[in-house]
This record gives sequence, structure tokens and C-alpha cells, in this order.
Amino acid sequence: MLCKRWDIFIRPSSANRSDENAPGAETLQNRITTSHTRPAMNTVRSHLIDKIAQGYRAAQVLFVAVRLGLFDALGKRSMTAVQLAKALRADQRATRMLSDALVALGILVKRGPAYANSRLSESFLLKNSPTSQQALIIHNAALYERWACLFDAVKTGTPVPSEVEDRRLRRDVLAFSRAMAASGSIQAAETAAKIDLRSAKRMLDIGGGPGVYAIAFARRWPKLHVTVLDCAEAI
Repeated sequence: MLCKRWDIFIRPSSANRSDENAPGAETLQNRITTSHTRPAMNTVRSHLIDKIAQGYRAAQVLFVAVRLGLFDALGKRSMTAVQLAKALRADQRATRMLSDALVALGILVKRGPAYANSRLSESFLLKNSPTSQQALIIHNAALYERWACLFDAVKTGTPVPSEVEDRRLRRDVLAFSRAMAASGSIQAAETAAKIDLRSAKRMLDIGGGPGVYAIAFARRWPKLHVTVLDCAEAI
């Protein structure tokens, strides 16, 4: 909670009004004001540190939910924790706790004992959504385990070995290509709209993967002939 600023003025007597702007009075006022505003700044800084230090919790809640297929299991329906745990083949108590955490994060909504996707999760966390970010989230889940070894990497100066990653998290060329496609699915159309290519006839997209940006530019500029250059697995 932020502390209220206290402005305390030292009022001189009527016989000594000429000293109202004296350096001594101003210094005392500033000293008193500063002493009462410093706790507020410390509180703000403390909250910022706490938010950074505890950020891994929200990230893991999201990663686990996507890996379990929780959002797709819900789809357009509402399900209780018992029903959801059965659909996911997961522990009932743990599923309820995970779902409540997702509600607290604003990713799911809860009506009585039942959980449902929010507009946010319907837009970005369903596999068949045109703006789905599932592939990118799985990619980040794999990177998360490597980042957990940052201390050793900084101490030794050596890369984190791939063996630290969960083998169930796919990290091949195709998975990476899908993650990059998910990342570009939202920005591609906006990027194409901001770059004026009306006078261009051809465009070469090097490392274009599945062609998300190439398609966006072709749609924005119908006379543009776009070629994508990448390895076969990525395309």
C-alpha cells in the first residue's frame, strides 16, 4: 500500500514572516516530506522484485495446462474438476488446484463448481484457433528448463546441454517452425500493412518457415509474387 504524502510546512510567526522562504525552513520541510514518502517507494520496489521472483509460478501453470491439453478438453464446454481430471487422465485434486490457479490468472472462468475457457484462452490457447499460441508455449516450456541452468552457464561459460530438457517436449525443426508460425500469426498481417510494396513485383522470404509472413504479404499486395526459401522440414 502506498503511503500518503505529508506536506508539512513550518509557519513562522507574524513578526517573522520575512523568513518564510529561508533555507532552513525549506530544508526541514523537504526532510520531513522525504521521510514519509520513502516507505512508499520501497513498497513499490519490493512489489516489483516479488513479481519478478515469483513469475515462474504463473509460467509453469500455463505451460502445464497447455501440455495436458486442458484448454482443448474444455473447448466450448464447462466441466467440473472431476470431469476435467477424467478427461486429462490426471489427479482430481491437482487438476482442481491447477484450474483454480488458471482462474486466478484470468485464463479460465469459474461458474459454481464448473470451469470454462475465457475469451483469452479461446483466442490463443485452443489448438484449432487461427491465433493459437500453443506451439510457441510448448517451445517456451522447453526453454524454461534450460533457463533453470542459467547459474551454471554463467559460472562455467558453457552452453546448457540439451539433456536437461524433458524429452516429452519436442524440439525438432518442425516444432520450432510451428512455434515461429504461432509467434508471427498475430504480427504478420500488421507488418504487411505497414510496409508499402505496391511497386514491388517479387519478394523473397529467406527462412520463412511455413510462410506465415509470405501469405500475409501476398494477401495485402495481390500483385506481389512471394517465394519462401527454407529447409523442407520447416516448410
